[in-house]
Amino acid sequence: MKKNVKNALALSMMLAVTGGTVAFANTDTESKVTAKTEVTSVSEPETIMAEQKKVQGFIVNEGKIIDISEAGEDGTQVVTISNEQGGLRFSVNAGSVIVDRETGKSTSASSLTKGIVVSVIYPELSPMGMSMPPYLGSATVIVANADKGEYIVGHFDESFTDENNKLKLNIGDDTVLANSGVSKIGVTPDMVKGQNALVFYTVTTRSIPAQTTPSFIMVLEKDNKDVSEPTDSNVDEETKETEEGTIDWLPLRDTAEAKGFTVTWQGRDKAILVEKADSSIKITIDEALFAVDGKEKEAATPATLVDGVMYVSSEVLS
Repeated sequence: MKKNVKNALALSMMLAVTGGTVAFANTDTESKVTAKTEVTSVSEPETIMAEQKKVQGFIVNEGKIIDISEAGEDGTQVVTISNEQGGLRFSVNAGSVIVDRETGKSTSASSLTKGIVVSVIYPELSPMGMSMPPYLGSATVIVANADKGEYIVGHFDESFTDENNKLKLNIGDDTVLANSGVSKIGVTPDMVKGQNALVFYTVTTRSIPAQTTPSFIMVLEKDNKDVSEPTDSNVDEETKETEEGTIDWLPLRDTAEAKGFTVTWQGRDKAILVEKADSSIKITIDEALFAVDGKEKEAATPATLVDGVMYVSSEVLS
């Protein structure tokens, strides 16, 4: 019996140390099979995240929420997750970047509840509090319901292939593009090249690398201070001269989120959706026409993207 226990422990330690290598070896095996022909068939999604915990300066820490506590009068909460790596504590507030893997949309801190699985993405050199579990502070991005679909955090090159040559992105017209930092809307496919990104996807081809048309891509920014583009939060309400006179011109995201809406960018040539439980607004860049709960209306001036900030006339969000 003791000998069996020792053997089991030895095997467990060997797998723990070589887990990434074993997974990569499986990929090599598949390569030998597919190298003979060009395979373009579609397969069920492969779980890549289990192998990829560290990507070009980012850490991905996934676990189940076991505790949520208040931490101050500003509405900040401290969330504790549990996993085999010892868990993690991190803070969330109204400004936290949270995306829901189940819905594929941005969501609020209220969606983080005990018992759900989340993935916490943060820079590798983030300061950590010396506690058990360690305290991170704020994360770059939090993925709620991380076990409800496939996702990957990777560094993508000029051909949209991740650094491990496991996944190549075929960005489609319906792929939602976003940014974790200041440029939350107005992201283009070229902005993904040479960057770290969080990607939601479903099926992949049986090829090396596997190819997929992702449903959602969020470019990850390490340090927002290094980005020169203005944020909605530091852009005040402006005025714009038209033939009809002066009108109010509002930064869309900050104004909408202050009213309890979430803002979803669907690509440069697609509509922007501004939604909450009982209402939705559909806006298109460079167009004055917009729709409120499906009813078309016309704004005094077209929605306009200026230096990464989307502006709309005041009646759109009235």
